[in-house]
Amino acid sequence: MSKNKKVIIGILIAVLIIVIGIVVVYKVIEKNVTDREDFKFTVKNISSDPIATTNNEKNAQSYSKVIDNIKLELNIPSEWKYEEMPQNKENDFYKYALKFYKNSEEQYAVLYFYNNQFGVCGTGRTAENIPLDNGEQATIGYYDGNKKWSDISFYKMNKNIAVLNYGLIDTESDEVIEFIKTINITENKDSEINNKVTTISIQETGLSSVAPAKEYILNQEEIYTMFSIIDNLKFSNETCDGLPTYFIRYNSQEKEGFMTYGIEVFESAYHITSDSKGGAILSTEQKEEIDKIIKKIDN
Repeated sequence: MSKNKKVIIGILIAVLIIVIGIVVVYKVIEKNVTDREDFKFTVKNISSDPIATTNNEKNAQSYSKVIDNIKLELNIPSEWKYEEMPQNKENDFYKYALKFYKNSEEQYAVLYFYNNQFGVCGTGRTAENIPLDNGEQATIGYYDGNKKWSDISFYKMNKNIAVLNYGLIDTESDEVIEFIKTINITENKDSEINNKVTTISIQETGLSSVAPAKEYILNQEEIYTMFSIIDNLKFSNETCDGLPTYFIRYNSQEKEGFMTYGIEVFESAYHITSDSKGGAILSTEQKEEIDKIIKKIDN
């Protein structure tokens, strides 16, 4: 074997040994790195999936209460407990009170509906406004430089309603502020309807003399549904010209007498008629709601 061939073979063997050595060293380093606990933690928490987030509304308890003609609505987190506080001779300064607490019944907040306007002492008091989810504002009150809030009021929505803090601090105190932002204070629509109506019924027109006309008295929910439909109709004098199959009659305190609407039934549509307003065609959804009530005439 020539001297040149021996040199080439020697070089090849040396290169092969170097490559094998590099591979062995790489594998040793890789094993040492991947066996580390912090490396496993990092790899475990890397994912191409979207990060899961908490939906506060989904995990909240929807609370609603009507006091006089005022409706309160609030989303209370599921980990918070709440209870209505009864009114008695010792607690006669409010119409309604709702207590919130999380871990201790001794540390809580109370939402009050006072008999009179909520008032505060101005000495040492600072206040800040916060936006509510409904676009309104609430005012948070603090005293003597304390970071713990004292009260939350809703003057623009209702001057008689406020939330007071009884010992809540830090995270729990902040959580109350967050879910109070979901509050809605509105006039109750059912109460508005009650001011218009004492009774409402739907009945057959009684065109047949074989049997007397049947009648059904609507319940409160059905009254609200009926007026929601009627109040949103667009009446026209040229819409309807047939004979009513049913009558809707209600005793109106506003009009000081009975008001009557007719329902004309066609193959695929209902028309609502009024002597003073003309007629209007119901949408498919409105027709379905009216049908639910009409079916009760025969029950």
